Amino acid sequence: AVEQEKIRYTEKYREAMKALEERMKSVDMAVASEQDTERRLNAERQRLLDDRSHVMKLQEFVMQREEEVKDQRQRLQDREEELRLHAERTEAFLAEEHRRLEDRKHELEQEAERQHAAIAEEKEVLAKMRRSNAQSRQILQHERKGALVKEEALQEHSEY
Repeated sequence: AVEQEKIRYTEKYREAMKALEERMKSVDMAVASEQDTERRLNAERQRLLDDRSHVMKLQEFVMQREEEVKDQRQRLQDREEELRLHAERTEAFLAEEHRRLEDRKHELEQEAERQHAAIAEEKEVLAKMRRSNAQSRQILQHERKGALVKEEALQEHSEY
């Protein structure tokens, strides 16, 4: 009976040991699964931290670019204003130059008209002087002829 009791306890011990080993395997698997889950969670946490760091860097980059774009936009607006003012000044200058040139053209046209009138007057005076000179030449020729006739007459008279 002791021997049977011993065998029974031994079998119960073996079954208990088997059940314990099964539970140990189950616990080991659960621990391994837990450790694997923890490793995956840690890896995911690290990825999230890396992503967060990357997002923060991207936000900083975007903010810098937005600031640069804002500065460029301001510079462009300043340049546009500068060019607009330059164009206005240039237009005003050109309008003034155009007005001044029109005035000068008008002055030159009036001066040309005066000169044409003066030239016409001088031509008229020259024509009168030519007519007068022609008349004077005719009178002189007539007087010369008269003088020659007188001289011939004197010569003839003195020959007598």
